[in-house]
Formats: sequence, C-alpha cells, structure tokens
Amino acid sequence: MKRALTAATVLLLASLTACGAGSPTGGTDKPSASYATDSLEALCRAQHWPQPMPETVGKTFDPLGKDLQCFDHIKALAPDGHDVMNDSAADTQTWTVASSQPRNGAQVRRTTPITLELREPTATGTPAAGKLPTAQARKKAAAILEKEDQDFRDFLAKGQDVVGTLDFTPWYKQAIVGLDMKQTAFNKAEAYLSDGNEPTSLLEKWRDDNGDGNAAITQFAVDGLSPDAPDEKTRKDASDALGALAKADEDAEGIAGSG
Repeated sequence: MKRALTAATVLLLASLTACGAGSPTGGTDKPSASYATDSLEALCRAQHWPQPMPETVGKTFDPLGKDLQCFDHIKALAPDGHDVMNDSAADTQTWTVASSQPRNGAQVRRTTPITLELREPTATGTPAAGKLPTAQARKKAAAILEKEDQDFRDFLAKGQDVVGTLDFTPWYKQAIVGLDMKQTAFNKAEAYLSDGNEPTSLLEKWRDDNGDGNAAITQFAVDGLSPDAPDEKTRKDASDALGALAKADEDAEGIAGSG
C-alpha cells in the first residue's frame, strides 16, 4: 500500500513540475514548485563543495541523516572491525560515533572517503531483546512503534506551522527525501519479537498504517507548495495523516496487549 502511494506521489511531482504549479504570485514570498523536482541527488549536488566535515562524534550513527546522506563513500567500523554499512542486522541496533576520519571541520567533497569508528551498540537490538519475557518484549516493541508515530505527528505539526511561508522550503525538503527513506522503527520493534511471540498481522498492519501516514505527510508537502496553501487540500492531507497515525497507534497498542 505504501509503495503504491509513494509511486502516486512521484507521478504527482512530475505533473506539478510540468504544469508549473505552485509558482509564487502576488507580493507574498512562497517556496517555488521547482523544489518538486528535487531528489536527494539534486539537493546534494546543489550544495557548495568542498565543505567542512560535519560533527559526528558522540552522535547516533545515521547514514541517511542530514550530516552524512550526501557522502558517497562511508565506512562505519564496529569495535570488532566489521563495516556496519554492509550489515543488515546493524539496523536493529543504535550505534554512536566514537571518531571520524577526516576530522570535524576538515574540507571534504562528496567523494571523499569517510571512515567512522563506532562504539558498542546500545542494548536495543536483537541480543537484549531475546532475553525479555514475551509480555515485556511486546511492550518494548509497541513503545518503539508509538514513538515513530509521534515523531511523524510532531514533524507534520512543524509543517503546518510554516506552510505558506519561506520556512516551508527546508521542511518540504526533509519531508520529500527524509521520512520515506528512513523507517527503522519496524526493524527495531521486530527484533524484540521472536517467531513464537510475534503478532505478525498487527505488526504488518502497523507498517501499512504508519506508511499511509508517511504518504499523507509527503502529499501535504507537495500540496503545501501551492500559492493558496494552507488550503482545503493541505488540511485534508493533515487530517489523513493524523487518521492513519491514530490507526497505527491502535495497532501498536494491540501488539502490547496481544497474548
């Protein structure tokens, strides 16, 4: 369901660009609809290079976050020396950057090799999860999913605050290239659940409902480019997003209470 909605959004982006929708008119500054053609590649290419290496030490390692998403060659070395960029199981753990090469502030290009040394992951992944009793594991998993729902609501609220202003542009960019690329909550929650205690149907339903909320937020971002925004379209998009996220919360509550 989510993939179909995302595809529809891509088609809508193309039609907006072809029609020139969302161009500013009158005396009020509005973000241009040209941003509707932006991709992560385009946004990264438009930055000034070289630029200072961002501060990553002490932060959570996030290769899709704004600090690292534009770099082409990243190695992220766990304490045992393996590169977590090539380890799908690493997505279920939270890693913190211990050191970086080049160092913070050094001039780097997109193609500069970046090597990050990581600290031992926090106990949020599979090893710790497997030691929890079933009821506790389900509650932990549900808490992760509900936090993701709330993060989406908080993000939407920021967009509602700035739609119709120049501050909408950076929010729009994050909505288009950020949310849909980074949904680690499902994997983290699933790591707490084993074959014997996993409420599969509820977990999949949460992913669908949360994905619908994600897609509605993306639609809000696209419709927010209109010179008439905020308008009926953006209000409907926001309502659709909140409705989907409320359903996702119910799914998470079902996971916590399922027996």
